[in-house]
Amino acid sequence: MSFPAPRYWTAVMRSLLLGGPRLSHSFSTGQPELGPKLVKSVEGKINAVVESYSAFGPISSPGKVVGKSGVEHSFSFASKNKDELRLVGDVILSATDEDETKVLSLFIKVYDVGAKRALLCVSPRLTPEASRLARLYNILTIESPDPRLLPGMLQDLLKRLARAP
Repeated sequence: MSFPAPRYWTAVMRSLLLGGPRLSHSFSTGQPELGPKLVKSVEGKINAVVESYSAFGPISSPGKVVGKSGVEHSFSFASKNKDELRLVGDVILSATDEDETKVLSLFIKVYDVGAKRALLCVSPRLTPEASRLARLYNILTIESPDPRLLPGMLQDLLKRLARAP
């Protein structure tokens, strides 16, 4: 049985003690390029993109929303206009492809809070099964093997969504 790298546990403990990270991410000792410095850089750029974008109403990052069940759900960002939750999204940075559990998790949160649109930003990518499930659940996805490209891709998608009726 192998245990995760100590750096991973430090990040987990820090997130538990400080109220959780803004983005979901995992570290791998096999891929040093996805270390805390890169994650923090990408996190900051994504937060700047979503917080400056007001076409959907004020966007909070991180976004915490109480669902119909009474459970408070955390999103990487959430946009609420008046009493309508317009857009929610999660950002996942990982060393490996993400399977359908992340899509299912987002779908359950979206269903409970009643958001109109859901967005999942993933680096490096979703598995084919996860991509099919995201399409089935009408979850928009952004995938990039290079996490540094996600903020620009997110900005482009938000612009397109703002123009859509």
